[in-house]
This record gives sequence, structure tokens and C-alpha cells, in this order.
Amino acid sequence: DLRWGAEDLRRGAADAQLLFYALSVAPGRRILAPRRGRVT
Repeated sequence: DLRWGAEDLRRGAADAQLLFYALSVAPGRRILAPRRGRVT
């Protein structure tokens, strides 16, 4: 099913983005509230 694949991909991309963001910001700083303004 194509829709399923697209949904999976989208979720995966969102997870990857979140992880990347966390990794890029995390080292010295603690993430209190992730930005919810621009979520594509």
C-alpha cells in the first residue's frame, strides 16, 4: 500500500528530525520545551 509507506516515511522523517535537533542542541543544554512553531 502506497499510503502506508508514505505515512511510515513521514513518521520516520519526523523522528529523525527530532533526534537530529536533540543531538545538535543537547550537549551542554537541556531541552525544556521543543519548538512547535515550524513543523513540516
